[in-house]
Amino acid sequence: MKVVRCILFCFILLAACHPEVDDSKQNDVIDEEDIIFSDDGYQIYKENSCINCHGDQLQGASGPSLLDIDLTADEIEAIIVNGVGFMPPQDLDEEDRRALVEWLSAR
Repeated sequence: MKVVRCILFCFILLAACHPEVDDSKQNDVIDEEDIIFSDDGYQIYKENSCINCHGDQLQGASGPSLLDIDLTADEIEAIIVNGVGFMPPQDLDEEDRRALVEWLSAR
């Protein structure tokens, strides 16, 4: 009986020590159908490693989330061209830059 109590106590202790999971980031992720993966903008986003910092669904990673950003297309383009904070300027040709700006503006 002592063994059963000890095991039960251990389970209770482990349950109490279980870290809380922060679901707030999960709520920021948009449905896959809202991100058009076949779009030229997404392909440029993917090919230029934006995913590494901003996540595959724009949810953010080491860089900020790009969901519901309150920026104009011109402001997005200026950030891509000039960089901001820890984000360096991105070397994209004008056609790719415009496609990426349009795609991000629609999110």
